[in-house]
Amino acid sequence: MALFRCHSDHASYRVSVLTGALLALTLTGCANPGPPRPPSLFLPAPVAGAKIAASRIGNAVEVRFTAPARSTDNLPLRAQQLNGSLCRQLETGPCVPVASLPAKISVTAKGFDGQPNVVTWRDTLPADLSAGPPRAIGYRVEFLNASGVSGGKSDPAIVAAGQAPPAVGGLTAEGSRYGVVLRWKPEPSSAGDVLIRRKDIAAAANTPTSRNHSEPGVVWLTADAASPGKVLDATALPNVAYRYTAERSIKVQVGGRELEMRSAPTLPVDFTLREIYASSAPTGLTAVGFATDTSPFAVDLIWQPVNETAVMGYNVYRQPIDSQGAPLGPRTRINVAKATLPGFHDATAQAGTRYRYEVTAVDGHGNESTAATTLLEPTPR
Repeated sequence: MALFRCHSDHASYRVSVLTGALLALTLTGCANPGPPRPPSLFLPAPVAGAKIAASRIGNAVEVRFTAPARSTDNLPLRAQQLNGSLCRQLETGPCVPVASLPAKISVTAKGFDGQPNVVTWRDTLPADLSAGPPRAIGYRVEFLNASGVSGGKSDPAIVAAGQAPPAVGGLTAEGSRYGVVLRWKPEPSSAGDVLIRRKDIAAAANTPTSRNHSEPGVVWLTADAASPGKVLDATALPNVAYRYTAERSIKVQVGGRELEMRSAPTLPVDFTLREIYASSAPTGLTAVGFATDTSPFAVDLIWQPVNETAVMGYNVYRQPIDSQGAPLGPRTRINVAKATLPGFHDATAQAGTRYRYEVTAVDGHGNESTAATTLLEPTPR
């Protein structure tokens, strides 16, 4: 049996061992842990790389960055709020402060929750930077600890100063059976591409913006240069309220970099697509009357089908008319159930009567297309 005890106030040991190897192992267990580490200054780590970005929109710049969650010595920050600053810098010259930045940091009972804390700041450019030829400017952020000491400035986020592209004019929205048609005043292609921002109003209102700054319910559409002045939003859902805005975008080369500049967004246009838009009309409607010795008079109708997924069938209408085409009776639907094939047999027509026949396509909501029309002249008795 082996027994040992380590005393913190003197270096004596009372050990009963059977071998020298066991004695050496016992002494190793009471080694000095080394000198203590100095206390942390909790300097906020500089914002680096992909954690900072900037966008030029109209006469302003939006700077987005992730506030630091850890110190320069990789410890979680304890403060509920960080104080910092945002500065703007030309390619030559100092970085001039443009804003003070309080950034809230989420802290739980167990420490920082580890989720990104994204901050957006909007800097309105002075007149000399919002006009003239494109040139590069950079933005940096810097955060301070509780004693006002900085951990260092961020990497720069580069954008283009100069004249922004012209704003999109006259944005409108209208419904169709294919989706929402958006139109605006067309400009020459040299003015830039048009980008459409669609926001699901209810989704945006009911879903909080995520900590990584993703926008709930937002989709971007790009206009086709082959169709200037309009774009179809074919993914819009029926009975969902959307808010549309449009921006113009150009790419410029500055100092070997390709930078994007956007116009200010248009005023919002709100639109809800309703299920009231009928399909295309059938085509090629033909009516033929006939009778035989063994069967009474009847009329067969055929037409070209409408190849749209919304179409559930067809309605067939008949109306007696005079030689001038004026009605001699009511327009009557003669099919009991929707015709599912592009043809119909009318066994109730009268041989000596002139008729106008019409066929419409019907969708699942009961919306009817415009009618395909044909005339049937009287058949001699």
